Amino acid sequence: MKTKITLLRSLFIAICCTVFSLVGKAQDGVQFLLSNDVQTSPTELEFDVYIISTFAGPFELAGHQYNVAYNTAMKNGGTMTAAWVPSSTQLSNAAQLQNTINTVTNGQIRLAGPPAPGCGAGSIIATAPGTRVGRMKLTNSVPWASVQANLVFNLVTINPRTSANYYTATCVNTPFCVTGITIPTCLNLTSTTYSSTLSNPVLNAASCAAPTLSANTVAATCAGDNDGSIDLTTTGGNPTPFDFLWSNGAITEDLSGLSAGTYTVTVTTQSGGCSATASYTVADGAPNVTYYADADGDTYGDATITSVSCTGAPSGFVLDATDCDDNNAAINPGATEVCNGIDDDCNGLADDGLTFTTYYADADGDNYGNAAVSQSTCNGAPVGYVIDATEFYNNNDAITLHETVVFNGIDDDCNGLADDGLTFTTYYADADGDNYGKLQFLIRYVLIVMKDDGL
Repeated sequence: MKTKITLLRSLFIAICCTVFSLVGKAQDGVQFLLSNDVQTSPTELEFDVYIISTFAGPFELAGHQYNVAYNTAMKNGGTMTAAWVPSSTQLSNAAQLQNTINTVTNGQIRLAGPPAPGCGAGSIIATAPGTRVGRMKLTNSVPWASVQANLVFNLVTINPRTSANYYTATCVNTPFCVTGITIPTCLNLTSTTYSSTLSNPVLNAASCAAPTLSANTVAATCAGDNDGSIDLTTTGGNPTPFDFLWSNGAITEDLSGLSAGTYTVTVTTQSGGCSATASYTVADGAPNVTYYADADGDTYGDATITSVSCTGAPSGFVLDATDCDDNNAAINPGATEVCNGIDDDCNGLADDGLTFTTYYADADGDNYGNAAVSQSTCNGAPVGYVIDATEFYNNNDAITLHETVVFNGIDDDCNGLADDGLTFTTYYADADGDNYGKLQFLIRYVLIVMKDDGL
């Protein structure tokens, strides 16, 4: 039986040496990885430690040691211990897992490697994603402080430093080279790299819930005004109080004195754990309109007296600006022109569109006017004026165009002839009254007749 075991062991070593002789042709190195960090309780934190072959294939692990730095503030004044989570290792030789984890040195988690197991007995380290050395659990005597653990491979401390040895194809226990550190026995073609995919959360972070946001907005009163507002309402959310930050730089819950536009707010819970964002639009106000004073209430305004408003016409003002006399309600563009010497309809002309008649002075009141003295009016004859213009002697009301001609040596009927149309008779003096006159004493008398004037 002993001979059989020895033969099997020799066969295993031969196979490994063959494999590693092939691997040795494409040497690269080793990678250490921290990943999968989770806080499992107020006093516990777990994370994985991986070792990964960066050769073209796996290598046989001869030895390994670790130094992980952490944020000492996380202990919150308590005492921290470290241990592997049972059954968490993927090492093919579990004896290579060092169960004594030193946390005495503040800020360091230190693991000295166990003795090398001998070529052929070392754990086989796979290429990516690699081989999990184990899942480490950190336990604190008091709840963690609300800080980040900041776990990282300690590259400052040399002893111990995170490093590994492997068995070469000829079963030589050989260290991996580390950049910047002289290791006489390492092969120059190997290297050591360090990486982390930890999420590094804040430990014991306060739980939070973002509030629901809603708002009432008030538009600016008039276009271009700065009197709009936003009344923000938060529903739910914790912890409080909330912090507010608006896109215009304001940090108050509500906004006032706003011009038209869109405003975005971010509301964050206490300590910045959760936040909600929303945008609200303040509408522009109604357009400004110019109104004009209407002092006489005729709905036509005075263009020289104005008032600007976006909420309708102020009392005593109208939209129209065409009144030419705002102190007289009878004068406006909608009025009817009457004969008064005034521009009633505000078109710039007085008494336009009316019929004018010429009247003539009738100084003697005989209804016959003097053609040389006249007035044109649209509202009837002025006092002392008539429509007739045939008077030629305007100081004697007995003399007119239609007057009766009498024997007076005057042109009574204005036809240019005196005493025309009368019958003249010759009479003789009768000194003795016997009705017989003396020839040499002649007197002519006229018989009064009416002039034939066509009437």
